[in-house]
Amino acid sequence: MRTKQYIKEINKYSATLSKENQDKFNEILLKLRFAKIDNYEAEEFSHHCLDLFLQAEETNTPVEELLATDDINAFCEEFIFESQSGYSFLKKLYCKINYLPMILFIFTGIFEMLIGYLLKAWVHKQALLTVPVTLSMAVNTLIAICVTYILFNKTYYLYKIFNCGDKKKDRLATIMLWLAFCMLTAIFILTKLFLTQVLFSLNYLIFMSVLGVVLIIQHLLNNRNQ
Repeated sequence: MRTKQYIKEINKYSATLSKENQDKFNEILLKLRFAKIDNYEAEEFSHHCLDLFLQAEETNTPVEELLATDDINAFCEEFIFESQSGYSFLKKLYCKINYLPMILFIFTGIFEMLIGYLLKAWVHKQALLTVPVTLSMAVNTLIAICVTYILFNKTYYLYKIFNCGDKKKDRLATIMLWLAFCMLTAIFILTKLFLTQVLFSLNYLIFMSVLGVVLIIQHLLNNRNQ
C-alpha cells in the first residue's frame, strides 16, 4: 500500500473510534509524524496501530492490552528507535536536517531577503537582485532553525499539555509560549539594529532557484512510495 492510501484510510477509519481511543490514537499519529523517521514507515506503522485500535473496539478490549503497554510515548519511542537503528548514517543525517531547505526558503529567502531588503530597495526604484547577507540575517536564521527543531521535538509534549484537561497547566503553557514569542521577536529586532555587519552578498534568484530545486528533489524522494 502506498503512503497516500495509508493516510486516506487512517483519516477515514480513525474518525469511527470512540473519543477516548481517538485521543490515544492521535497521540501516536503526532509522535510518529514528527519523528525523525521515513514518512512511509511512520504511516505504515500508524496504519498498523489503527488496526489494533479498531480490533480493540470490535472485541470490546482495552487498547492497552493489544499494544502490550499503557505508555503510548514509550510504545512509539521503541518503534522510532528500531526504525532509526536500521538507517545508514546519511539517512539519519537527512532525517535530522530535511527541514533546513524549507526554513532557508521561507524564513531567509522570503522574510529576510525579499521582505526585509529587496522590497524596500524596489520601492526606492533600485533594481537590485544582489542581497547583502548581514550578521543579523545569519544569526536570525540560526535562531529560526533552533526554534523549529525544538518545536518539532516538543510537539508531542505540547499536545499532551493542552489536552490534559488541566486548565492551570493549559494557561501556564499558553503564557510561556507568548513570552517565548515576545522574546523571540525582541531578539530579531535587536539583531537588526545592532548586528549590521555585511558578511557577503548573494544573488537572490540563484539562491532561491537552488533552494527550489532542492525542495523539489526532497518532495520526489519523500513521496517516491506514493
